[in-house]
Amino acid sequence: KASSNKAVDGGISMLFDCVIGAVLFLYTIGFLFFRVGELIPLVAYYSLECKSALFGAFILRRGRITFVGRRVKYLLLIASMVTLSYTMDNHIPKSLPVANESHSAKTVVITGANAGVGFETSRQLAVTYGMQVIMGCRSEVKCNNAANTINAEIASAKSNGSVTPRIIDLSNLKSVESFASQLLGDHSRVVDVLFNNAGYSPGVGIPVNSYGLDPSFTSMHLSHFFLTEQLLKANPKLRVVNTSSGTHHLCALPFAYAPPSILKSIASHNPGCVDEDYLQRGIKSETDGNAYIQAKIANIMHVVEIPRHHPRATSIAIDLGWVGTSIQPFMKGTLVSIIFCLIFLQSYCFGTGNHLS
Repeated sequence: KASSNKAVDGGISMLFDCVIGAVLFLYTIGFLFFRVGELIPLVAYYSLECKSALFGAFILRRGRITFVGRRVKYLLLIASMVTLSYTMDNHIPKSLPVANESHSAKTVVITGANAGVGFETSRQLAVTYGMQVIMGCRSEVKCNNAANTINAEIASAKSNGSVTPRIIDLSNLKSVESFASQLLGDHSRVVDVLFNNAGYSPGVGIPVNSYGLDPSFTSMHLSHFFLTEQLLKANPKLRVVNTSSGTHHLCALPFAYAPPSILKSIASHNPGCVDEDYLQRGIKSETDGNAYIQAKIANIMHVVEIPRHHPRATSIAIDLGWVGTSIQPFMKGTLVSIIFCLIFLQSYCFGTGNHLS
C-alpha cells in the first residue's frame, strides 16, 4: 500500500511538472512572438551576452546536471524571463530627447489622440516639451475628457504646452477635409509635425463604405494620406510620422513563394500585400483577415514616397511593437485582456518612446 501511495504521489508530481513545463514553454513562445521587434535590437546590442545566455539555457536543458532538479530549472527560466522583460522595458528603449525652448514653438497634430499611444504622445509633448498639441479624435466626449486630463497635468507642471481637441472622422473624407481646413485657416500657427497615429484592428467581412472601398484601408491610410497632402500645402517642411507595424513583413510569407495556382485558390489577390492586384480589386471588397496588414504596408509605402514628391518634408514610419492598448478586440478591458497585456506586451507608455525619439 505504501508503495502504491508513493507511485500515485510520483505520478501527480510528474503530471504537475509536465503542466508547469508546458505553460512555461507556451509563455516563452508567446513572449518571443509578441516582442520580437524588441528582441532584434537586444540581440544586436548585446550579442555576446545573448549567445552566452542561449548556451547556458541549452546546457541547463540538455546537459546532465544532476544537482539541478526540474523545478529549480523552472524557477531559473521564470527568473530569466522576468529579467529579460525588465531589461527590454527599462534599458532597450532609447532615452527621450532633452526638452528645450525650441520645442515650445512647435505645433503638433495627432490623430487617435484620446487613448493609448496617441494620448500618451499628446501628454508627453504638451506637458514635458511644452508643445502646442492638436488632438484629433472621432468622439467629441472622449476627446474633451482626454484634453481636460492633460490640461490639468499641464497646469500642475506649470508647462507652456497646450492641447486643443478637434473632431476628425477618418472614415469620412469630408470630415478630414473640414479638419484640415480648420488647421489651415488658423494663420497664427503652422503645423510642424503630423502624427498619423489612429488605427484599429478591423473585423472580417465589413462591407465596403460609401466610397465603394475597404473601410479600414480608408480610415488607416487614405484619410491619413489626404490629411498629409493638405498640410504639406501650408508647410512643405512638415515632419510626418506614420504609426505602422511590423506585421507588414507578413506580406512576403508565404505568399511571395507559393505557386500562383495555390494563391488563386486562397484569394483573388495576394493576401496581405498592397500591389496592383489589390489596388484594382482587393481595395474594393469587404475587409478580410489581412486588412490591418495591408493598411500598415500602405503607411510605410507612403513615407517612402513623401520625400520624392515633397523634397523638403521629412517622413518616418514607426513600429511600436506589441503595445498594451485596446486596438485588438480581445484587449478591451476584460480580465483576460489585462492579464494578456501584463505578461506579453509592453506598456503604451514605453511604446510612446519610439514616437518621441
